[in-house]
Amino acid sequence: NSNTTPWLSNAAAIKSVVIKQGVTSISSYAFYNSGSTGNYSSLTHVSIPSSISTLSNNQSWQCPIQTVELNSEALMQSLTSSSNNLMYMFGAQVREYIIGDSVQTIGKYAFYNQSNDSLRTIVLPEGLTTISTWGFGYLENLQSIVIPDNVTTIAGNAFSGCSNLRSVVIGSGVTSIASQAFRDCNSLTVVT
Repeated sequence: NSNTTPWLSNAAAIKSVVIKQGVTSISSYAFYNSGSTGNYSSLTHVSIPSSISTLSNNQSWQCPIQTVELNSEALMQSLTSSSNNLMYMFGAQVREYIIGDSVQTIGKYAFYNQSNDSLRTIVLPEGLTTISTWGFGYLENLQSIVIPDNVTTIAGNAFSGCSNLRSVVIGSGVTSIASQAFRDCNSLTVVT
């Protein structure tokens, strides 16, 4: 209601939400796009700070978000299943994820999604060290990825099912690429 959400009356005009450092959680339906609770029809950008450790996967951001900046290692580590991942949190319409410098590990199933037709770009930070199992599984429209030099491990099935992945740049620090890390990446033609 408007007593607990003072910006609700202006929800339709909000284009970007930058969560302040120090906030630790965002509840279910916090920015849910509904006529009765608010209409965030213009919200296309959200920035999540490193202090966030809990973000409900109950479609907290039912909005037309196009870009998500995510800088929380704790949140990334909390993603543990195909039904608890970024698609369920932010929606299948997101086109770009920019992962911040505090993230060292892409969590298990973090981006896993067989139905995201929108996602085209994922920018990984230089400090990233590990890409977990199914971290990017079944991102069918992901076309290229640059794996930073500090990454040492690419886990099994990390990119499995990325059927339109054409180009992968593997950083110089990678020492382990597990079995089936790029399984069913049938369009992959450039690996450097």
